Amino acid sequence: MQFLNASDVSKITGVGTGRASAIIQEINKDLREQGYRTIKGRVSKNAFEKAYGEVKK
Repeated sequence: MQFLNASDVSKITGVGTGRASAIIQEINKDLREQGYRTIKGRVSKNAFEKAYGEVKK
């Protein structure tokens, strides 16, 4: 499973790393509410793509 950090999310979305961290926190909060375990400061690529669309390389 591939994980993204704030730097990765920042590059993908074009926002600053502070906003990228907030995005990760929002996604992780939703995942925890669904019963999943999360890693602080990281988000799975699959969860990010479900929330924001497919990541193009």
